[in-house]
Parts: sequence; structure tokens; C-alpha cells
Amino acid sequence: INAEYGLLFFRSPFMSQSLSVYLDREHFFTGEFVTGRVSFSNNDPGLEARYLHLKVKGVERTYVVGVGEKKNTWAQQDHTVLKCTVPLADFRSHPKVPTGVFEYPFSFYLSPELPSSHHGKAEGAKGKAEFACYYELKAYLEKEGSDIREKVSFKVSHAVQQIKPISGSKEKDSKMALGKIIMKVDIEKNIFISGEKAKVQVSVDNKSSRGIDHIKVKLMRDVKVKAGGIKFRVESEVEREKTKGVSSKSKGDKELEIKLKDIQPTCHGSLFRVDYSLVAVCDIKMAKDVELKSKSKVLLPIPAHNPTKAEFKKVWDHKKIKKKTNDSDDDDGFFEGLAGDFIENVISSVVDSIFSDD
Repeated sequence: INAEYGLLFFRSPFMSQSLSVYLDREHFFTGEFVTGRVSFSNNDPGLEARYLHLKVKGVERTYVVGVGEKKNTWAQQDHTVLKCTVPLADFRSHPKVPTGVFEYPFSFYLSPELPSSHHGKAEGAKGKAEFACYYELKAYLEKEGSDIREKVSFKVSHAVQQIKPISGSKEKDSKMALGKIIMKVDIEKNIFISGEKAKVQVSVDNKSSRGIDHIKVKLMRDVKVKAGGIKFRVESEVEREKTKGVSSKSKGDKELEIKLKDIQPTCHGSLFRVDYSLVAVCDIKMAKDVELKSKSKVLLPIPAHNPTKAEFKKVWDHKKIKKKTNDSDDDDGFFEGLAGDFIENVISSVVDSIFSDD
């Protein structure tokens, strides 16, 4: 059985030693402990070993790729966000390791500042980017000859903050619309999970001489990425819903539901940030639209999908990369093969002033 959570990683009964890893849950939130246990089986009475350890690591990785005039510019960067070793057993005082099956519980703390597990892509007029944050733990037995290792990935989510409603209003006197338009927006809450529906109440007082064709609600994604000193930013529409508008010199209340389907979470890392906001739009006939963007970010704390190691290897291949910037000490190939054939020609300058406080 090759399941990551709650089930045993199968090993042949004819092997002299084997390691199996259990995690108590499928994913964990920042600010809490990851818990589980390692099972060690030894059938060799002559086994000599030193330690049984658990190595934990989390890595951010980014690529930025130029298009058009900047198609020959590129950059790549890694950053280690989590690294620790959890000792499980010390066999140095035993001439030989006892035979049998032994279980070792473990726990380690996830700092509140850690970014969520994430894998995404973004593309704009001046470039494109791919970015990820991946967590993995490895149990290993140090022994004479070849060490025994067992790896498993785990999912990290932002801790859920206070759930509260979001509201805002906007008043615009449009010369093209020949009058004033007042819009008020109420969103039921600020935190959602992928697949959930966000209910948005839009109230419009159209004092202008032009009718409003449609009232729309858009989910916008703001992506900021940096790699090797190069910065990239793009805002794009993820989902939208619309309904009938309001005629001139009249009022109307509209409720829209926008489904947040298969969306990767909000993520605040050192190399990339992903934020979401809901925007209400009055689509006015023959005049500039009136937009109201929620001041509070809409948080999506739980990853819709946790990329597997195989998916990372398929997307990113070190052999296709001619140059990289790496500020992590990725010892003994812990994240080997996580680079990308996503890139052919890559970057040097895209967009300035990223990660500002706006």
C-alpha cells in the first residue's frame, strides 16, 4: 500500500530492515505540531547501526521567464523555509541492534510564519512564472554500508484567522454616465475553502441617466514572485459571476454566488506571495465601469491539491536549467529533480517594486 497518511508504507517481509512512516493527519496548520510515528523492523541479528533520525525540510522554489523582447532573460531561486532533525533512537551503546519491530513517535513544530503548501503558475504581458512550496520528511537509519531511508510529503496550511464579514461602499459621479452611482457591497465572510461558494450582496443606487447592463463579481488573484533579484507581478481574474443590472434613476439589490473551485491557497512566502480579493463591478452602458474592490483580502487557507513528488519532477527538471540561484543547502539530494522543463528561455528584469506593503 503506497498511501501517505495513516497507512503503512509496504516493505517486503524478506528485507532485513525496513522503515515505515505514519502521519496522524493529512495536513497540518501553522502554529501547531506535526505528529506521527516511524516503524522500524529488523530481521538481522548482526545489524550494526548508529542512529535513527527524522529529517524535516520545506522549500520554496520560483522561476521567472521573460516573453516578447525579454524572452532570453530568466531566473530561478530556492529558499529553505523549514529544516530540522528529530532524533528517534541512538544505537551506539548496543553492539548489535535488537531484532523485532519498534515504533517511535515524533512531533515537531510548524512556525506561524511558514508559507502554505502551494504550486502555481502565472503569466502576464512581460513574463510568466512558476512557483511552489513543498514540505517533506525523511526517516533514515544510519548503519554500516548503505543507509535506509523513507520519505513522505505533508501538507501545510495557514492557520485560520478570525472569521468576519467584509463590507465596503463607493460613490462615483460619472460625467459619461451623466450622474452619480452609489454601490455598497457586503461579503458574508473573509475566509473560504476551495469548492465553497462566496455569497456577495451588491446594493446599487443608480442616480445617473444611463442604465447598468450587468452587475458582476470577480475573484482576482494577485501574484508577486521574485527569483535571483528579478521581480514579477501580475493580477488576473480567476472566476466571475454576473446578473442583470439596474436601470437609470432606480435602485436594486442583487445577491451573487461565486464558486471558488480548485483554487490554490493564499500564500505568503519569502519568494512569492499569492493573495485573493473579490471585486464588484457595475457595467454601465457607454461609460466607464464602476469597480469596488474589497479592502480586506479573501483568505483561502487550505490547499485544493497537494502536488506529489512525481508531479514536481514532471514539471521541473534540473537538466533543462542552464543557470540557477540557490540560497538553500539542499544536502544529499533531499529535493532532487524538483527543477523545471517549464523553462526554455529565461529572465533578467520584469516588474519593479514587488512585496511592497500595498
